[in-house]
Amino acid sequence: GSALLLGLLLAAPGAAPALDLGVSLSDELLELSAAGGGTTGSSLRVGASFLQNDDSDSMFAFSAEVGNRYRVDAPGSLRYSAGARLLGLSLHAPADDFGAVAVGGSVGVALQAATPIALMFEAYHAPSGLIGGDASDLTHLALQLESRLVPGATAYTALRRIDVRSDAYADVRVDNSLLIGVTIHFD
Repeated sequence: GSALLLGLLLAAPGAAPALDLGVSLSDELLELSAAGGGTTGSSLRVGASFLQNDDSDSMFAFSAEVGNRYRVDAPGSLRYSAGARLLGLSLHAPADDFGAVAVGGSVGVALQAATPIALMFEAYHAPSGLIGGDASDLTHLALQLESRLVPGATAYTALRRIDVRSDAYADVRVDNSLLIGVTIHFD
């Protein structure tokens, strides 16, 4: 898994020595990500995650997004990205297994503060044409606050919500959690 992520980053056009490795954790989620930066200031971020909630619903995801590299310690610095997530879901009640492709992106801004912080918003959506099973659409939203506490590392906390809607059964909230994470920066 991690060798594949590193290989994708090294094969990216214009890849430079800059590399970010991240891990997110909650009571229900494990997420790993890596980002490599090009000389033009852009980055390719790839990731994989697994979630299992208290209702025995599970979700596995691969993600890829392209965006700019920004500095959380530079107030006014903007971050933006666009990408896709390939999802596999298994819902317990109702019983439904399906795949989806969610498209979306994120936007964020570094804020003026004594400790460098940034606020980010992320949204991904899989409409009916990109989702299988009895589900009609999937929405993934997150609001994240991150801070560069020490040089070379950024800590973050995020509120995340993932909903599946269907005409065949009641809507399912796959995730509604607070997660924490850290990203290590190798420049």
